[in-house]
Amino acid sequence: MAVLGSHVYPNWFYEAPLVLSEKSSAARIDWMISVLERSRIAQRENEELIEKKIALLRAEISKQEIESVLSLMPAAVYRCDEHGRITFFNRRAAELWGREPRLHDDDEKSCGSIKLWQTDDTSLPAAETPMALAATTGKPIRNQHVTWERSDGSRIIAKVDVDPLYGPAGNLKGTLNVFEDISESEKAEEASRRLAAIVESSDDAILGKDTNGVITSWNQSAERLFGYRAQEIIGQSVTRLIPSDRYDEESNILERIRRGERVDHYETVRLHKDGTSVPISLTVSPIRDRNNKIVGASSIARDITERKQTEAILRQVREDLARANEELERRVQQRTAQLERAHAAILREIEEQKNLEEQLRQAQKLEGIGTLAGGIAHDFNNILNIIRAYASNIEQRRAGDDQTAGDLKVIDEAISRGASVVRQLLTLARKTDPVLARADVNEIISSLADLLKEIFQKTIDIVLELGATREILADANQITQGLLNLCVNARDAMPDGGRLVLKTKVVDRAEINNLDAHAPAYVCIEVTDSGMGMDNSIKDRIFEPFFTTKKIGQGTGLGLAMVYGMIKNHNGFIEVKSRLQHGTSFSLYVPVAPPEQRTLADEANWQNAADEHSNGPRRTILVAEDEEPMLMLLQSALSRRGYNVYLARDGEEALGLFEAHKDGIDAILLDIGLPKLDGWDVIQRVKSARPAASVIITSGYVDPEFKTKLLETGVKGFLDKPYTIEAVLKTLQQVLDKSGRGKTTETRSSRAEIAASTAGAALQPPDGQVP
Repeated sequence: MAVLGSHVYPNWFYEAPLVLSEKSSAARIDWMISVLERSRIAQRENEELIEKKIALLRAEISKQEIESVLSLMPAAVYRCDEHGRITFFNRRAAELWGREPRLHDDDEKSCGSIKLWQTDDTSLPAAETPMALAATTGKPIRNQHVTWERSDGSRIIAKVDVDPLYGPAGNLKGTLNVFEDISESEKAEEASRRLAAIVESSDDAILGKDTNGVITSWNQSAERLFGYRAQEIIGQSVTRLIPSDRYDEESNILERIRRGERVDHYETVRLHKDGTSVPISLTVSPIRDRNNKIVGASSIARDITERKQTEAILRQVREDLARANEELERRVQQRTAQLERAHAAILREIEEQKNLEEQLRQAQKLEGIGTLAGGIAHDFNNILNIIRAYASNIEQRRAGDDQTAGDLKVIDEAISRGASVVRQLLTLARKTDPVLARADVNEIISSLADLLKEIFQKTIDIVLELGATREILADANQITQGLLNLCVNARDAMPDGGRLVLKTKVVDRAEINNLDAHAPAYVCIEVTDSGMGMDNSIKDRIFEPFFTTKKIGQGTGLGLAMVYGMIKNHNGFIEVKSRLQHGTSFSLYVPVAPPEQRTLADEANWQNAADEHSNGPRRTILVAEDEEPMLMLLQSALSRRGYNVYLARDGEEALGLFEAHKDGIDAILLDIGLPKLDGWDVIQRVKSARPAASVIITSGYVDPEFKTKLLETGVKGFLDKPYTIEAVLKTLQQVLDKSGRGKTTETRSSRAEIAASTAGAALQPPDGQVP
């Protein structure tokens, strides 16, 4: 027999000898055929049994492979039967559970031993869990979020997907459950939502841009500040918000962002949608991706309009405080004199008064060098004005005396130098606007070289190579200051001595390889040293504000930035050449001044017009000046020119004369710094009584902001001290000509009648003054 597994198969051929010996041949054949058929049936049964065992083995292997794959998945996977009992779980499921769940346990059905919470923080019953619903309804569950309380009491947020499992007959056999821990992503999304809410609710304008300056995000405050809606501006270049004269700022900012640097509280100006300027404080930070690569920038813009206005008010308050301090100082001095003459018992009060004086002096120091410069300028220019006016008067009366002419020329040059010193002081204190005038570069450099030879160490050889140059339109003080900054840097680059060369030449535009060259010709000023030089990384940044290679306390980083700003103000440009250990050369290009338009014929025409005026109807001028010598000289000079003159020595007297003769006064020559009632109050009352009154301001110093304020009231002209009588006459003629253009013949006739009727006592000023 044959034995295979649990089956026994007999050998039918064992009976063959008996059969063969007793049966006929036909019987033997039938028997043999039946034996073969039974053998084949047994073989087929054996093969089917083997195939079933192989199929079961393969199914077991496939199951193990699937479970192995599921065990490696980062998501938690459970398989439940039709009753919700767990029949399989992977490694991540045990981690999510906090322990290994028990298989085929009724207590674990549908996660019954685990607390599940809904998004509104209410408990989720076992019958309503995603696994229970899928097993009950036979429908899949997709992307349901639940809160899972683990065995240790901690909670996580899970995303649940459940699929029902069916048998071959279509019957529901259970569910396959996938749980994914999304706590971190939910936290990230919540943080992102909070950040977006913070950005949207911020009072500051917050916008994002890429490294090319294209706007990528825009909050509501940006819309309020600049006027553009997000859909209008996103995708546009940020230069749409920048005035054309400030495009360089954006390129510098983007370059710093690409280097990973940050720009903090940079004050600048940007444009509103309606074209108005908005002063802002700008902070720009680089934006990096997950690989730490810079992909853009975040800009925070804060409107500082109110702060600027407050600063202007504060400056005015400081000026008022300075005037109050001066008055208080005067009173303190009077009181101190009285106390010094008093009884010794009040010496303690004197000591207290001295302490008060010291506090006042400290407070005055805190007002800064600007206020000091303005006060010096006013008083000094008043003195220079008297000297220049009387020198001019002597010049007109001299009769061919060459010695006197020479002396007067020296006086005039000294006055000009004094005025220049005052202007340099004001410019240094930033209390005046730059004034462009025709200047000779060689003269400026020669004067500067004399100064450098006095202050630089003798180991530095200062060489002048001054070529034939032409005049430029420049503020000589700013040019001198800029060149001085370059020379000081050159000195610092040569600590052991060296050679400093100052060179000038004229260069045609065709010879210049620079895109900023637009003028036909330029005067080139070269400042070259033999110092340590610099590499390209430093040379590319030397004009950045606050960039310096000097040690702390040895430099502010503003010197070269000021030189750059100065040369830009003069419509020029600057080039730099430098190599390490081979020195540095700065080339400043300033446009050649155009030919003067004023000719001798123009001067003659002006003189003829002045003569014509002197022969015409007499005009009446009110002169208010607290300097008695200047007042007398103006009265004499204007009278000789055919003017009727009223003289006032303080503001109250000037206002009284105006109110008495306002219909007969053609112009007012008013010193802004008058006693009793200052010039500003006089102007306001005059304009209130007669808005069209022609007022010309004279002063040793007027702050630029105050000058703008005066222009807004309708002041017709300004005369800065020291001035000449010719300048006074010319200004008066220009103002009177402009104010007289719109008057009718009838008005001029009535003015003539008034002048005739007041030729006697009406034109006599008070206190015996002679008009």
